[in-house]
Amino acid sequence: MLGVRTGQLNRDFDYPTQTDNQLRSWNHIGLFTTDVGAAGGHERWPDPLDPLAGTPAQRARAYLAANCAQCHLPGGPAPGSLDLRYQTPDALMNAIGVVPSQGDLGLFEARIVKPGVKEESVLWERMRRLDATRMPPLGSRLVHAGAVDLVGDWIDD
Repeated sequence: MLGVRTGQLNRDFDYPTQTDNQLRSWNHIGLFTTDVGAAGGHERWPDPLDPLAGTPAQRARAYLAANCAQCHLPGGPAPGSLDLRYQTPDALMNAIGVVPSQGDLGLFEARIVKPGVKEESVLWERMRRLDATRMPPLGSRLVHAGAVDLVGDWIDD
């Protein structure tokens, strides 16, 4: 069920013949079942891999929202109460300083996100793995090194 989100599409994209807002372009060529209206009426997330697009926290949260929040949200299919939607305040994510309920992966004093210590953060460690404990569990056979670095920087910051 991985797919794009409005917030990540709502930015300029360099097409072969011109630059245009990707959300507007997709809407214009009929890729949505309903007209989504003007791009300005939708949330806009920063590009996670563009260091000029926002703070490390904003970019890390945009990455987690686009790649993890399909399952990790209230009522979602993932076990636990983790909420990785972009608009969820840090204090309500149920991640920061929270003891993991789905295993500590052998990390010392593990937390889902341990502020200042990515090496003791289960979220970061799962992103680095390719075994059965990896996240996301589908959609890729590679570790996304740029995302691991970004989320690690956010945790360490």
